[in-house]
This record gives sequence, C-alpha cells and structure tokens, in this order.
Amino acid sequence: MSICLCNLSADTALELVAQKKLEVTPASPDFSSFVADPELAKDALGSLADMLPKPIELLVGSAGRRRSAVDIVSHVWQGSLPKNGILALDEEVYVSSPEFTLLQQSSVVHQASLCQMLGRYLGTWTPMPNEPYGQDERAPLTTLESLQEFLTGMGRIRGIGNLRLAMAYTCEGAASAPETTLQLALCLPPELHGLNLAQPTMNYKVDLSAKAQRLCPHQSIRISMLDLL
Repeated sequence: MSICLCNLSADTALELVAQKKLEVTPASPDFSSFVADPELAKDALGSLADMLPKPIELLVGSAGRRRSAVDIVSHVWQGSLPKNGILALDEEVYVSSPEFTLLQQSSVVHQASLCQMLGRYLGTWTPMPNEPYGQDERAPLTTLESLQEFLTGMGRIRGIGNLRLAMAYTCEGAASAPETTLQLALCLPPELHGLNLAQPTMNYKVDLSAKAQRLCPHQSIRISMLDLL
C-alpha cells in the first residue's frame, strides 16, 4: 500500500521538493494501491507531514478506499491515471505532478486564482516557508508546452476547460509574485477584472552594446515588468 499527495498537499510538496532541489522521478504505480490511511500517511511522510497544510489531501482510486480522519481528506480520481500524472518521492509516497495538480485544482478554485497558481508554476520563484513575503529562485515547475502535451487526448474531464483558459491568459517566466499579479491584471479579460491587453514577454534577455557595458558590468540584462512601473 502507498499514499499519493494531491491538490494543495501536492502543491506544497512540489514547492518543498523544488526548494530543497530533491530528485523526483515519473512513476506508474498501481493505482489500486493508493490508500488514505492516517497511520500509514503519518509514518510514510515523516517530517514532511508537519510541513503540509492540514488536512493532508490524498488521492485514492475508488470510493471504497476513502477514509475520514481529523487531518486526512481523500479524493477519488475516476478512471485511469493520466500519463505523466504521478511522481515518486520514495517507495511509499507519491505526489501528483505539477500538471496533474493544476488539473485537480482547476475545478475547485476561482479562475483568477487558478491563473495565479499557474503563473507561479510557470515562473522562476517559490514562496519561502514561514516567510509571508519571502521568495527564492527555482526552475519552473512546468511549461505551457508540457501542460498542453499532458492535456492532449484527455477529453471532457472536469476542470479541463478552466485550465485551458488559464493557459491562454498566463505567461511563462515571471520572477516574482507581484510580477505574476501585474501580468494577470493587464492580460485577463474584463469579466475577470483585467484590462485584456496583449501578453508580454516576461523577463526577456537584452544584449547590451559595448557602450552600454561601460555603464553596466554585464553583457546582458533581463527586463522585468516591475521595472516598467
């Protein structure tokens, strides 16, 4: 038996893995082995359990495997697991991939919130634990190309339309939470309280001329949207 983190628990775990630069590998586990047993989850997660928001959200393959507990919530995924949907943290603990986690959240959060979450996954920043306004640098958790490949051939799954809509409005490459917020404020449609402007290129590289390099000790710079305010 094993456990699989999903939804917000997976979101937190994915960021922690990225912050600690831990290695995770794509997996094809036996879906029927996923359980929502509180004792197994506590033992398998170890110290990670204390860092996850409560209740801990676990994925199970059938309603018969759902369990109720104070700090455990189980979610049933109908059908087979999507390709590239699961990553292995160790032999007993699995986590939904970034793409799968976004799909799970796409049916339970507001569209603008989903765009914020997607902007973080596509960006190069991660929120730091215990620091409300702190952040650190990391590689993007996913790309629009990877998301498109993940969703191809899925059909009419709950939330897939919301996720595709978020992909149409959200840019890759944001380097901070305020930059993601500004990009969405400019690019979301009026019904989502945005200005419906064309999407920018985030943090694009500008090569400096020899004359400019005499004023700046770099051969190139990156332009942030926040620099334009």
